[in-house]
Amino acid sequence: MKKERLLELEKFIDQNGLVTIDELCDQFQVSLSTIRRDLDALAAEKSIQKVYGGARSIKNTEEGSFLLKSYEERHSAHALEKQIIAKQAASFIEENDIIFIDTGSSTVPIMDFLRPFHHITVITNSILVLLRGLEYPNLTVVGLPGLVKSKTASLVGASCLEAIEAYNSVLKSFMACSAIDLTHGASNSSLDEFEIKKKIIAYSRMKYLLVD
Repeated sequence: MKKERLLELEKFIDQNGLVTIDELCDQFQVSLSTIRRDLDALAAEKSIQKVYGGARSIKNTEEGSFLLKSYEERHSAHALEKQIIAKQAASFIEENDIIFIDTGSSTVPIMDFLRPFHHITVITNSILVLLRGLEYPNLTVVGLPGLVKSKTASLVGASCLEAIEAYNSVLKSFMACSAIDLTHGASNSSLDEFEIKKKIIAYSRMKYLLVD
């Protein structure tokens, strides 16, 4: 029984890349102490790597970084928390603002809270933000040009970077990231998206980082 659980536990961690102990307790319906012992056993076999508060896969790596989950997977994880974060972010938006909404499962839900506004300009390279913009004829939604990056449902590339220069009066930017470290700050798994984020931040007067 324990051996089967360890195999399933390792498989689950490999599929998700990075998981918390609470998530594992919920998934396998076992106690905190049992999960801790199981993680110790897997770590001793070098099947997974223990981290503070959880564990991460040592298999699903790409050039030393963990593979980015699909947008659908990231969007469904911690969905309630992301709605709360997006609602709080939207409270900083005012009528007549020109805002940038970044790609990311924490930033896209901001669109759910823009219905009361009438004179907001939304600039984005997120395909999902553009699709949600169809629901809001009261808003001006501007899509940056570029190549489609299906993994992040975004538009990237040189044309996207060049187009940002035409919008040098972005008042507020709402940004996402792949990971955040208290010492080194925010990081992103995609170099293409990193260049866009960096340029938008440079052109924005106020910047907000949304992290779940």
